[in-house]
Amino acid sequence: MAKIRIGLAGCGFVSELHMYAYRRVYGVDVEVKAVAARGEHVVEFAGRHNIPKTYRSFAELIADGDLDVIDICTPPNLHASMIIDAMRAGKHVICEKPFAGYFGREGDKAPIGKHVPKALMYERVLEEMAHTARRSRRPENSSCMPRTGSTRRP
Repeated sequence: MAKIRIGLAGCGFVSELHMYAYRRVYGVDVEVKAVAARGEHVVEFAGRHNIPKTYRSFAELIADGDLDVIDICTPPNLHASMIIDAMRAGKHVICEKPFAGYFGREGDKAPIGKHVPKALMYERVLEEMAHTARRSRRPENSSCMPRTGSTRRP
């Protein structure tokens, strides 16, 4: 049976939950081989979970040729670009939260749900989705490209 090699993006609360879930997977050989996050806590997280590789950037994580899957455990406002970059790097992607959403912009008064009109939120979500769609179709805008010979498509 082939081993599925996973890289985690992030090492916070959600990553802890995912590590707990990976330990319970059966019928498939799964190994978390790498984790990427900013700050020193990534080293402690990796040690606690016996993860052999640590990276300080997402770009380093998705460039790791030993990984098959990237599990994105970061705040939702980072998901869209991380998904696209990981897929362009030839990786499969696990991401639970929204691919698009309105998470606020600089200058929005908090709480956003009370102070930013829903119509404006919707308009901005549509703009972001259109931007993401354009970006996902133009590999020349990415620093990552699919691996040569890969059958996966971005």
